[in-house]
Amino acid sequence: MDLPALPPPPGVVPDLANPPSGRRDAVLVSSIILLVFPTVLVSIRSYVRFFILKKWLVVDYVCILAWCLLVVLISLGFSTLKDGNGRHGWDLTAAHFSKYAEVLNDQQIIYVVALLVTKTAILLQLMEIFVPQARTSRWWLLVGMIALNTIYLTINLFLEIFVCIPREKIWNPSTPGHCIDIGVLFIASAAVNLGEDLLILALPISWILRLQVNSRRKVGISVVYATGIFACVSSAMRLVESIKTDSATDISYALVPVYLWAVAEVASGLIVCCLPFIPRFFRRSPPQTSTAGTRKVTDHQQSFASGRRNYHELDEISLQRSAAALGQTETKASRDASADWTDQLDTGVAPRHFLDKEELEKGIPIQERSAPSRSAPPPRPEHTV
Repeated sequence: MDLPALPPPPGVVPDLANPPSGRRDAVLVSSIILLVFPTVLVSIRSYVRFFILKKWLVVDYVCILAWCLLVVLISLGFSTLKDGNGRHGWDLTAAHFSKYAEVLNDQQIIYVVALLVTKTAILLQLMEIFVPQARTSRWWLLVGMIALNTIYLTINLFLEIFVCIPREKIWNPSTPGHCIDIGVLFIASAAVNLGEDLLILALPISWILRLQVNSRRKVGISVVYATGIFACVSSAMRLVESIKTDSATDISYALVPVYLWAVAEVASGLIVCCLPFIPRFFRRSPPQTSTAGTRKVTDHQQSFASGRRNYHELDEISLQRSAAALGQTETKASRDASADWTDQLDTGVAPRHFLDKEELEKGIPIQERSAPSRSAPPPRPEHTV
């Protein structure tokens, strides 16, 4: 006869044959929601990058990898439902409880890797948008954050892998060996992640306030990155739940909120990476190419004079490179590069690399630039009788 994995509290009768669902429904519904929304947004982001912008960068590969890790993380959560995830330990057999504990450690390992990749994707995207050239103060700041985040989460990863020596002791406590305090590890990890999320949220907001755009545009761009507040909320709630469940033994039931907030943190990070591309998706148009060189020059001159051009002709990378080629560090033109990038995604305003070099160095806004001078046509000769 199978015995319950944990002794029940006073007055509670274990039910191994037909146990209550507990928090299983919450795990199922929440996991589906946290999988569907990032999947849709990552698909839209990839479509815009690959088919409209036709620019597939390192950050795009990192974003796809983060989404794959999110899928693995949620899939492991689904797999634990049959082993008692969401149910009380006294309603589970020892075999199911042991299997759940083993997969739970696998989830923690995947979570750390997914968080590392997701935060790297966010920081790389901030670098692409707000850093028009390398080796500026912003560039060093973001590179330093990527390096520190990688070091910290790599250490965290090894602690998760070797939380018990031997590893079998993780799911079989009777095995001889020793373990570190997993509750302390949960709390420390959640606290550091919350601090990182707040910093990642504050950086783009502070840089957006310095952009050379009107207040309405600043508010619109800020709202996009303010969605990072959901990642901060997820980190904060994970910290709260980790503290509440620090000494819990009924882990199959008590750790469900910790797991769901951890998944929400990764999903929120992916959403932040994808939202800047959503406006462009809903204004998509097939690329138009011209084989006649004179026609192409004429179109460029017209868009130069009007201050606008079709989005499919825009190239945010060449914009940033042209700003870097002029050797501008923290100048007005350099700060405006980020505004141009967001204008491309949203309004289709022509980038400043389409300006003359003198205008770019002066930092003349697009709306104030002058059209290229055109010589007046020669007067027609008068006809005399």
